[in-house]
Amino acid sequence: MKDVTRGDYRQIRDDYFAAQRLLFLGFLKDGNLTTPIEVADILQRILQVQPGESVLDPFMGGGELLLRSASEARQLSGQDKELLMVTLASVNALVSNKTVEVREADSLMKPLPGKADVVLSHIPFTPRFSMSGDPPAYMKFGMPGSNGGSYYYLSMMLHRMNRRGAALVTEGDLIRGGGEADIRRRLIEEGLIDAVIALPPGIYEGSSIGSSILLFSKERTTDSIQFIDARGLFQKIRGGVRLSEDGLNRIDRLYTKQLVEPGFSCYVKPNEVMDENAVLTVQRYTAVQEKRDRGDIAQLESRMKQLEEQMDTQRSEVNRLITKTF
Repeated sequence: MKDVTRGDYRQIRDDYFAAQRLLFLGFLKDGNLTTPIEVADILQRILQVQPGESVLDPFMGGGELLLRSASEARQLSGQDKELLMVTLASVNALVSNKTVEVREADSLMKPLPGKADVVLSHIPFTPRFSMSGDPPAYMKFGMPGSNGGSYYYLSMMLHRMNRRGAALVTEGDLIRGGGEADIRRRLIEEGLIDAVIALPPGIYEGSSIGSSILLFSKERTTDSIQFIDARGLFQKIRGGVRLSEDGLNRIDRLYTKQLVEPGFSCYVKPNEVMDENAVLTVQRYTAVQEKRDRGDIAQLESRMKQLEEQMDTQRSEVNRLITKTF
């Protein structure tokens, strides 16, 4: 009660969410998992939601990602098709001392009206999803195959996004071919993909599934896509991994300062990503960049040696001419 009266809501919220994750572990449907707290911490840093902005999570679940990563926003709103999740999100908002517009509905079938400055979500791990009839308006980037249900959710998010966005996706979402690859090409062509951050296996309690954070923006200052390999920045603990404060600071610095570090962070031109069938797995590019950087150094050293040999030859010739002349 002492913490409540002095307004120390953050610690109360964090303890409450931790207990909630343990309660729901293993009971979520459709293979979905609770959102790792590290993802919310990363997004809170790099999205830098401002007090005047509106934020939407169209597939909010219990609302933890929305409440932790965008607490400074002017307006928070979310939607979920499960009544239990909507009720839970309302309670979580109360515990977090935040006002959230919460709605029970399927965002793919009955989306909330309007747009938001920032749209974020943990994409449900339900790859098999399809619609009958004419494609909805938000599927303007193309139609995925039978295993690409995640792309309905991604397309809906981008349809609602005014400025920036972030999505937690599985590794499979980044590599599938067919219609999914065509959608990724469209997103790259339109300059919407800002960065991809690879997360380590074990980030989900009770699962070793691989995942990444996709960052979107309509305010980009470069046409290249940043790839950040954050897998090595997590510490292994019993039952999973945890992100240290130093690791969080490094991810924040790499992204916000647009830094390049061989093996960790690189920028890749859109045409180079297209040449890779629009595959967005981070290690494909950071590993290549590291190898390329090492190769460039070796080539430079070889060229310097050649120039030094040429200079020695020319110096000898000059000395010979001087001796002959005098």
